[in-house]
Amino acid sequence: MVGCDDCDAWYHWVCVGMQVPPADNEDWYCRYCIAKKQELHHDKKKKKGRKR
Repeated sequence: MVGCDDCDAWYHWVCVGMQVPPADNEDWYCRYCIAKKQELHHDKKKKKGRKR
């Protein structure tokens, strides 16, 4: 099994499309945390471009 380095949820490798485990020093994030990070990054870009 592989654990998300953000939310600590655990998944079967096969269920998340992995055939081999990631290296011990490699971070791995579940699809929910990836989506959350992308949304936060997108929101920051939107706010940066706004002029008041």
